[in-house]
Amino acid sequence: MPHADDGHGPDLRVSQADIAPTPGRGPGLGHDGSADDRRACVVVLMSSFVHGGAERHAITLVNHFSRSLRVVLVYLKPDLSLLPHVERERLADLVFLDASRWLDFDAVRRLTRLLDTHRPKLVLCINIHPLMYLHLALRKSRAAPVIVDIFHTTLLRTWKERAQMVLYRPFIWATDQMVFVCQNQRSHWRRRALFSRRNDVIHNGVDTAYFAPRLSAAQRLQGRDRHGWRSDDRVVGISAVLRPEKAHRLLLEAVARLKAEGLNWKVLIIGDGPERAALEADVLRLGLLRDVHITGLLPDVREAIELCDVMALVSVSETFSIAALEAMALSKPMILSDVGGASEQVTHGVHGFLFASRDAGALAGVLRECAQPGRLPELARQARARVEKEFSLQAMLGAYGQLLARHLDR
Repeated sequence: MPHADDGHGPDLRVSQADIAPTPGRGPGLGHDGSADDRRACVVVLMSSFVHGGAERHAITLVNHFSRSLRVVLVYLKPDLSLLPHVERERLADLVFLDASRWLDFDAVRRLTRLLDTHRPKLVLCINIHPLMYLHLALRKSRAAPVIVDIFHTTLLRTWKERAQMVLYRPFIWATDQMVFVCQNQRSHWRRRALFSRRNDVIHNGVDTAYFAPRLSAAQRLQGRDRHGWRSDDRVVGISAVLRPEKAHRLLLEAVARLKAEGLNWKVLIIGDGPERAALEADVLRLGLLRDVHITGLLPDVREAIELCDVMALVSVSETFSIAALEAMALSKPMILSDVGGASEQVTHGVHGFLFASRDAGALAGVLRECAQPGRLPELARQARARVEKEFSLQAMLGAYGQLLARHLDR
């Protein structure tokens, strides 16, 4: 599923009426787990189809599962934003558990019945909240699947998340395998005694054929002209949902500092979200009205990214950004706050730049370096080569294929 991490909306191929959820069942899919379907069953359990990197990653995996498997996709909550990306003809069942609270025992009972119906050989959980539901449901179920959890979180931002993690720990310890999405994340949690029976790293990957530079020089100029930018303007882009942890304001503050020094940057904010009104107010306050454009949700972010000279992701919390990989595949050097797996994605000064999280001065310094004549072309080439070599979709799918084979063939 081509996408940018939180930067744009789905390619809506069905209407909301077509996908309205019904508790305990999905919206009209082929197989129903009948006894004559003897394919090995894999259940994928996720919280919802909300816009997010973990959800996009899960859908990519589901869309590439072998058709020799009977795949059942299960979700807890009714946010359906990304459901149109699911290739539903691949699924044996799509089931909505209708969890109305953080822990809903009616939803647990529905999950128990589902497990008894489908008798999965493996359940793949996406993050920790669904893992709790699975372990509770298995206490009353006759099913005995292998349990694998793909964990996308590094930093816990609130006291509530930290308190929940205390409750999650026993379920994690009882899980057959945890998959972390970068080495730094696994090390972070290992130091905090968070691990399962087996703990592996599989890096996120992107489709380098889909995310490949396509715009001609003339098309790039035309695109810039639509925003009122000249061919020689420096443009930094950011593709991320407009939420507080993505720290868009930090990029605006760095650009405002440089403007006061006489070094002008344009900013292309790709995406939308709850922080939009506040960011628009910041643009006015910082005197950047002519320098910043917010695209809103886009069905395809590739052209917007190609208009930029460099891309940035300045989050205070990140694990292994798919948006960063997509930009690098489009031959854009990445400026990353040094959190999570950023140092595994980018070598400073080779594929882009790292800076200390929350430090607007350090970010401004990186942008100064990017403005040096001739600095970016080699970084752009190296960024594309890094993704092709280490973070391709094929490499990621190959690693997950080995994981499935290891558990399903025994």
